Amino acid sequence: MKLLKKIFLIIEDDKVIRTLTRKIIEQLGGDVFEASNASEGKMLLQGIIPHLIILDLNLPDEHGFSLLENMRANNLLDEVPIMVFSAEGHEETIIKSIQLGASEYYIKPLHSGLFIQKIRKILRNPDEEEAVELKNSEDANIITWGSLNKISTTEISFDTPIKPAVNSTLKVKSDAIKEATSDNVVCSPSSVMYSRTSKGNYTCKCKFIGLQEEIREKINHIIRGWS
Repeated sequence: MKLLKKIFLIIEDDKVIRTLTRKIIEQLGGDVFEASNASEGKMLLQGIIPHLIILDLNLPDEHGFSLLENMRANNLLDEVPIMVFSAEGHEETIIKSIQLGASEYYIKPLHSGLFIQKIRKILRNPDEEEAVELKNSEDANIITWGSLNKISTTEISFDTPIKPAVNSTLKVKSDAIKEATSDNVVCSPSSVMYSRTSKGNYTCKCKFIGLQEEIREKINHIIRGWS
C-alpha cells in the first residue's frame, strides 16, 4: 500500500523519533506535518484533516490522554484514525488509550517494518476496493477488473463481474501484488462461486502457478501487514 496523497500528523516531542517517523512515512509517499507538543498539534489541526494522527502520550505541555479525548470530541476529527505512539507498555495505559478512542497502540522503540505494518492495518479500509486487473495468459488484452479480497501463500481471492473459467490461466495485476513483484502473477482459478455479499459479483479463488519462494515470502510480509 502506497501512501500517496495521504496526510499524516506526528505529535511527538522527541525530535529524533519524530524525524525518523517522518522519513519512514515520506519514503512511502505520505505528506507529513510535525508538532513537538500538544499546542502545536492543535494549531496544525485547525488547518488540516489528516488521514492518520500519530500521538505520543508524554508531551511537555499536555498529556496525550487529554489531547486524545479532545480530538475525539471534535466533530471534524472524531473519525480520523489515531495511533498512540508511546514507550509506556502497561496494560492499563493501552486499555485506556483504546477506551478514549485510539485506533492502534504502538509501543516504542521504533522498528520501521512493524511501524509500516501498523499504518497499513489502520489505513486499509475494507470498503475500499483493491483493484485487480485480469488478463488471459496468452493475450495482453484486459478481460475485466475486479477487487482483491485476500492473498495467501498458495492462492489469491478476488471479486469480478465476469466469471472466469475454472482451470483456465490468468495473469493478475494489482497494487498489492506489485509490492511483492513488479510482474503479473500467473494463476489458475480453482473455484468460482456467486457471492451476493460482494455486490453480486463472482468470488474467484486462484491457485498460483510457478510462484517463487522469494515472492511468496514478500506476499506473506504484505499479508502480515494487513492482519
